[in-house]
Amino acid sequence: MSMERPDRMKLRSYFLLSFAIVCVDQLTKLAVKTRMNLGEEVEVLGKGFSILFAENDGFAFGLTLNKVFGLVGLSLSPVAGKLLLTFFSFLALMGLVLVLYYYARHQSYLPLFIASILGGAMGNMIDRTFYGVWFDPINTYAGGMFQGRVVDMFTVDLGLFGGPSPIFNLADVAIFVGILAILFFQGKFMRQHKERTQLPAEQEMPSPAPDSSLTA
Repeated sequence: MSMERPDRMKLRSYFLLSFAIVCVDQLTKLAVKTRMNLGEEVEVLGKGFSILFAENDGFAFGLTLNKVFGLVGLSLSPVAGKLLLTFFSFLALMGLVLVLYYYARHQSYLPLFIASILGGAMGNMIDRTFYGVWFDPINTYAGGMFQGRVVDMFTVDLGLFGGPSPIFNLADVAIFVGILAILFFQGKFMRQHKERTQLPAEQEMPSPAPDSSLTA
């Protein structure tokens, strides 16, 4: 994998998109964290869509690393599990930055969705890293650096499908949309890039100048 230098303007625009996602995500979390009580719910579209203040101590579906380790018979304290989760999240962020840098030259929408995933990951990373300190006076848990919980607030009633109603935030939406788009449209993105970067056949192989020695 060659790390060609990307176009600076394009790279800057992608990182600005990630930054914008972080800002909007953090503003919504700040509003919920400071204006609602934990467990409080406000219906927006009846029972179909609500704002419900919840806090997630782990990652997807409320799982924590100490619970995952317990499933395979290993012991890990909640504090150590939280630190390990934050460490893995940090490594994932660095990997996403490198991937975005590499694909910034891509002539398709692929870098936009990578930037979306990066912005969402950064938004949740801020919660885990700093919320245990920033909101220590109002937290309902023992906090500290790297011991924060991710603030979730949106819930959709999936009772018709017989499943639990998910609770998520804007960062989760950015990650979900980015991953889904890449999974479904990766082939299309690659074709777009190839079509937009491939020169016409007559320009790819210019005809060589005739050798004067052969016509003399």
